[in-house]
Amino acid sequence: MSSQKARLTTYYGEDNMQKYLVLVLILISEVVFAESEIYMANQAGGVLTLTHQECTIEKYKEHFPWHGYGTEANGTVHVGCYQVPDAPTKEELKDIPPNVSIVPIINFIDGEDGQVFALRADWFASDKPGESF
Repeated sequence: MSSQKARLTTYYGEDNMQKYLVLVLILISEVVFAESEIYMANQAGGVLTLTHQECTIEKYKEHFPWHGYGTEANGTVHVGCYQVPDAPTKEELKDIPPNVSIVPIINFIDGEDGQVFALRADWFASDKPGESF
């Protein structure tokens, strides 16, 4: 194992590092995954969906460039936008104590009220909750 991979594995953990890398590929590889969506069940009995479409809310798109939306059990749809903060650089990782874990997050802003939610990236999956293939 390379020393860089060993260092990242120490900070992220093998499973978390792999999940983070997969998420980064899904969210950032716009050309390859142009139609991709990832999902997370929400407390309203619906689903939060993150897409690779451009944010359509003009006042948020500079800081939250990607389109997302949430649904409720009754069918109500809430439109928002999201962004994925940059992963720590190799230099930044040197300053993190070995007993601290880095948890990749996604920042989602509700288009109606501007409330920002920080969500763990590993809460999302490529399979939509409630659907089986």
